[in-house]
Amino acid sequence: MRSMGQRIAWVGLAAAVGCASSVSLVDQDGASVDAALPIDTTVADREPATCPLPVDGPLRTPPTGAGAVVEVDEDIAFGCVLRRDGRIRCRGSGIHGLFADGLDEGSRGNRMVTLPGLDDVRSFDVSAFVGCAVRGDGSVWCWGDNTGGRVHPDLPRRMLLPTRVPGIDGARRVANGVLWMRPCVLLDGGRVHCWGAGVLPPEDEGRAIDVLSLATHVCIRYEGDRARCNVGGDGGVVTLGEGAATQLSAGTSFVCATDRAGSVSCWGYVPPNSRPVPTPADVGVRCATSIASGAFHTCASLTDGTVTCWGDNRYGQRGPGVTDPAPSRVPGIDRVVRVFRTASSSCALRDDGSLWCWGDGPITGYSHPAGLGVPFRVEW
Repeated sequence: MRSMGQRIAWVGLAAAVGCASSVSLVDQDGASVDAALPIDTTVADREPATCPLPVDGPLRTPPTGAGAVVEVDEDIAFGCVLRRDGRIRCRGSGIHGLFADGLDEGSRGNRMVTLPGLDDVRSFDVSAFVGCAVRGDGSVWCWGDNTGGRVHPDLPRRMLLPTRVPGIDGARRVANGVLWMRPCVLLDGGRVHCWGAGVLPPEDEGRAIDVLSLATHVCIRYEGDRARCNVGGDGGVVTLGEGAATQLSAGTSFVCATDRAGSVSCWGYVPPNSRPVPTPADVGVRCATSIASGAFHTCASLTDGTVTCWGDNRYGQRGPGVTDPAPSRVPGIDRVVRVFRTASSSCALRDDGSLWCWGDGPITGYSHPAGLGVPFRVEW
């Protein structure tokens, strides 16, 4: 388990990556993480892949009872799960009031709690310092650190209980961004509203169906599986045409997208590569059904029910003993229908409804019953 000091160093590293014009990553012991991820920058005209199915039969639709996992989100030292009953369960550090229970205190270890005062939650996002949720009535509620009024200038500096954000109605989805960079909400009617300092959102290009916010990008996905991203630091605009953005996922300073054929492209500071990739580049993953990025890695579920990950593996988030940054299968997990966004761990939903995770983070409880990087079932 990493100490809190090491986690804070990790935060500093993430912030540095988000702001640098060029970056060479280092691990917690100061060793260089400069291995290049092989990237094909010729994305256009890819041949469609023949996608295999599981050898033991088609994937089933997971159970949808009240305890079913709907969403997973993790950032630095705090992780949460949204269940079908509309409640959020979290564990990790309680600093900045992230447990939303009226207390502002330090780490509470592996304690798992259901956040009080929040029900009928439809979407949520947690960062290192702030959590936000959209409720069924379209209202947005946030809790945690409001230093500088980054959630809203009229709200307390420490929001120790879930607090409604004024002036926002008709919300469908909220995106805080890694480390809380620029909050955005997807609104009824396909509109996007962002506020606070940071990269400006793209100009309206049609009916929006998703939004991502991070230090270096604000991306909007539109009907027709199109997307447009504004890139900070004079990085210009990244545009994905019809069918090229069925899903988007983002880490600290990079974005990945799947197209309708299930191929994955990434751009930005694609970890652990030290050079920027300014335009979408093929990472060599085919037949993806979902993608989800951590701080410095990305995973994809495939049509055959397996999981492939690429990027950094300092916390075992790509499986045990992996040192090559190129995409590789995660052993010990199958019949996966979806992967989820995390930070220093990885999580996948199997078709029996069970949640399996691996790596070293609050979602796994910093616990590795089968060994670091080995997938195990997590009960939430």
